Amino acid sequence: MGLLPVVGESLQYSRPSGRFLPAAFILDRIKRYGPLFKSHIFGGPTIISTDAKMNQLILQKEGNLFKSSYPRLILSIIGMHNTTEIHGDTHKVVRNVILNAVSRIRDEKVISYISDEIVHRMNAWNGQIVRFQEEATRLSFNLVINQLMGLSNVDDANEVEYLLENIQMLVDGLSCVPLNLPGMTYRRCIQVVKEALRLVNPGDIVFREAIQDVNVDGYVIPRGWRVMPSFSPAHTDPTIYKDPLSFNP
Repeated sequence: MGLLPVVGESLQYSRPSGRFLPAAFILDRIKRYGPLFKSHIFGGPTIISTDAKMNQLILQKEGNLFKSSYPRLILSIIGMHNTTEIHGDTHKVVRNVILNAVSRIRDEKVISYISDEIVHRMNAWNGQIVRFQEEATRLSFNLVINQLMGLSNVDDANEVEYLLENIQMLVDGLSCVPLNLPGMTYRRCIQVVKEALRLVNPGDIVFREAIQDVNVDGYVIPRGWRVMPSFSPAHTDPTIYKDPLSFNP
């Protein structure tokens, strides 16, 4: 459980891991104890779950068996009244205020980026024959990955073509008949979205607290204990997904 009661195993948990991979700490504990185990991180005892069914139960039973409860260390950084700790109408008001503020800032940054990118590409076209449609597509593509994903421009032709094919599936899915059947455009679009979320989950962990003793398959999660579902281990499990680190919608 670690040498210091407050620190516990927090330092081990914080060690970096490979791209798309769960934390090395979690993978090591899964090998030792299985998909549901006890630790002491972020200043308190914590049940860590990497089991898909258990995680689903924790998320579905929020308000009945569990409540949102982030460690004090995290709250001291992001604020005691951040959007993860407020609920109902108050949460809606705060969320709208944040979205409106962020939208104005992003608009200014997007306009500046587009202007700089156009100048850069026009300089690169000097003395060349330009296929305008291809260049316009590339410009739009780089705008998306830069502003929405925070990635640098992608110039490798094969990589661009592969990414554009998957993006085109999403675009086609917006105007297709919404039939979730094999071979249909809508189904392929959904598969692209799910595969993206599987590999790059924007919320890989969440924190909940048991509001009563919770019995799960003979194991008891005591009232007041923090529970931390971790989703990436199941998403990168080779027994579930063939070649789990590849993007294959």
